Amino acid sequence: MDIRVVFRRTGSPAFTEALELAQAMPTFRESDDRPREFSVSFNQDQLEGYDRLIARVGSWANTRVFLNGQPVERERLEGLLACYRQRLQAPDRRAYCAGAAVHETRVGPARQLFPCRMIPISETNHRGWFQFGRLTKERVFVVDKGQLRQAVSESLQRNLAISCPALFPAEIDNIIDRLPDRIDPRTDPQWTYKEGWHNGQFVPVGVEKRGRQAPAPAPARDREKAPAALVHEVGRARPAAEAKRMVPTVRWRDVGGLGPQIKLVRENLELPLRYPGVFERLGVPARCGLLLSGPPGTGKTLIAKALASECDAHLCLINGPEVLSKWHGESEANLRRVFEEARDLQPSVVLIDEIDSIAPDRGRVSHNFEAVLVSQLLSWMDGLFDRGRVVVVATTNRPEHLDPALRRPGRFDLHMEIGLPDAAGREEILRIHTRPMPLLGDVDLGEVAAGCAGFCGADLAALCREAGMECMRDVLEETAEGDLFIDPEIVAGLAVGAEHFRRALKQMRPPKAAK
Repeated sequence: MDIRVVFRRTGSPAFTEALELAQAMPTFRESDDRPREFSVSFNQDQLEGYDRLIARVGSWANTRVFLNGQPVERERLEGLLACYRQRLQAPDRRAYCAGAAVHETRVGPARQLFPCRMIPISETNHRGWFQFGRLTKERVFVVDKGQLRQAVSESLQRNLAISCPALFPAEIDNIIDRLPDRIDPRTDPQWTYKEGWHNGQFVPVGVEKRGRQAPAPAPARDREKAPAALVHEVGRARPAAEAKRMVPTVRWRDVGGLGPQIKLVRENLELPLRYPGVFERLGVPARCGLLLSGPPGTGKTLIAKALASECDAHLCLINGPEVLSKWHGESEANLRRVFEEARDLQPSVVLIDEIDSIAPDRGRVSHNFEAVLVSQLLSWMDGLFDRGRVVVVATTNRPEHLDPALRRPGRFDLHMEIGLPDAAGREEILRIHTRPMPLLGDVDLGEVAAGCAGFCGADLAALCREAGMECMRDVLEETAEGDLFIDPEIVAGLAVGAEHFRRALKQMRPPKAAK
């Protein structure tokens, strides 16, 4: 793995320090062309030096990063490096890459087929390798290994894992070659036909592995109501249960200013989801509930989404007001359906936003149905079948209004207060939101953060967006007919500067900052 960082001279106060750091490295190069460029190359054993240099030059608009000679986005490269660093720290590096027991399904642990976590293809029905192929008229499934190889290649290219030093393409080819070319469920007892809705009836459309607890066939009256969305072509769509699975794209690196809180979440909730065997070996029950409280816009929902993303877990969202219904029993049914979905698609993260609207203190409620809904929530949290594979995260702005029974050990026994970020946290959040933005060398995010006292994460995101709008307004022209116009030749050179941030800061002064 060859990583090359290229940057130019800027007016930033940190340029001298960055240049001295680069010159001290043995792979430092300086071009003779104008404008003069400086470059440093790193391999997989020199990532510490890469981190030091990119921390100083990464936010500059003229900084470019190359991987094996090809330009790459820094965010994609950081994802690859984070995975590689975790592999180096793992007790069993091969087991880490193989991602053993990624998640539990009705047919057992869905282990990855390939020794790379970046290839989302497993041995069991969830994302199984046998989704690639077709069913012949003789009801024999023919595996399309060419399509499977293409899917593997696309996954490796998309995640840059093709450049990982731990990847051995020949091993992947051998695994695909060893797979059967044809599958006949009539002669092989471990396979069964997968059905899809077509022309008013269920017909075989593919194959799947026979589960340890095969679900009972749907009654005829329910089959008649099956939606047309179940009709799909084998190898191009997933079964209906898998199609509902939703994994967010937010990662921990996208959450800023919450370092201590993230550490607690990872220890108490991420570890049980990713390594349930450790807690079973120690005989320690894993936590299954997290209550996040604090002002709006501080990142409470973002923590839940990042947790689900890092664990490749399905995210079930319960928006408090949307659960409530005027019809008797409908609110409880809505709640029950969400928890049943989380149980069927585990590992799962259930996010209850504004939990105070559906679980108020039963001693203060004026309607009986509110107390019944709270009891329903408590019973479901007590009755989760596999507590280490389903966790519940709730957010609220008014923790004092919640029913005290929710905080009993075994329910929401981990409570975290998410407050407004300090100066260092604000600078970290600004760096996250300005990653895709071209910045001029005069932008000092530390200075910008110092002038944003009282801003929450949402306010800082709005500030960066407004700074970009200010940059756009500088080149925006109005024609004689009143139309808005931007010269296409100017767009390529646009960059956000310190003056744009100053003007944006004057236009948005949140109430929290004014106090």
